[in-house]
Amino acid sequence: MLSIVKEKRGFSYVEVLSVITVIVILSTVAIANMRIGSSPSELFVAAQKIISDIRLTQNMAISASDFEGVIPGGGWGVRFVKGQNYYSLYADIADDYGASDHVCHANCNDTSEELYKNIDLPPDTTIDKIYLIRTIDGAEISVDEATVTFEPPDPKVHMCQAVIDCGYDKFGIVVVNSNLDKREIIVNFFGLVDTKDVYY
Repeated sequence: MLSIVKEKRGFSYVEVLSVITVIVILSTVAIANMRIGSSPSELFVAAQKIISDIRLTQNMAISASDFEGVIPGGGWGVRFVKGQNYYSLYADIADDYGASDHVCHANCNDTSEELYKNIDLPPDTTIDKIYLIRTIDGAEISVDEATVTFEPPDPKVHMCQAVIDCGYDKFGIVVVNSNLDKREIIVNFFGLVDTKDVYY
């Protein structure tokens, strides 16, 4: 009787290396795409957090929330500084100019005066642009620092670049990440807040 012997063969060294090379290339491309994809979404989440904190100060003004036992007569606000990777929530309690003036004093660094808390932006994210607009002329003024304050009980919205310059009707900031993705947050004189992608 004749027996047929089948020859058993494995993969050659070259075949195994080829498969591994293809897997490594595909994995590298997939990981790079995941990192690129997560960056704009992190920026979107950061913008939503800023919007949430602006609305928080608005609600604190409406509900007359106290700050260290004192209800701030000027209300609650948010302060932004160009180039920083954080922003500040504050209570306007100072009376330096004969009345509450709707800005954060001592550069919002003195927690005993008005600073409620600083909020950090995600890593590699900063405030890239701050602007204010007056409805009268529609001109956009770029500034390095600005505040949005909500004065109770309505609350009335004050958008200021300095103590004596609060007559603006629209406020905007642009946040940017290390990939140069940009997101804009806009507040109008009614206190409505919105966000959108920016390309410039």
